Amino acid sequence: MIRIRSTQKQGFWRLGRHFTEGAQEFPDGTFSPEELAVLEAEPMLVVQRLAEPETKLSADPEGDLGKGKGKKGKGNGPRDEAGKDDEAGKDDKAGGGQE
Repeated sequence: MIRIRSTQKQGFWRLGRHFTEGAQEFPDGTFSPEELAVLEAEPMLVVQRLAEPETKLSADPEGDLGKGKGKKGKGNGPRDEAGKDDEAGKDDKAGGGQE
């Protein structure tokens, strides 16, 4: 994908096309290699070669987000060094606690 915009407010004509101040996107193959070289060399235009959508990195490459792999109500609190839920800090009143 190619994104092209003019540096001029009124736009700019090159290769029989009017390029505006707002970016326009063109699929690969729209311009020949020679035409693309002309556009890239033109100081009145800003030309960007964009990566294809398939090559963008996913924020969730494993596809695990939103699948609810954890146990509800467990594992959300602090853990001790062995990885077990930490019982420290819980109310001690259940076993005949002191008042």
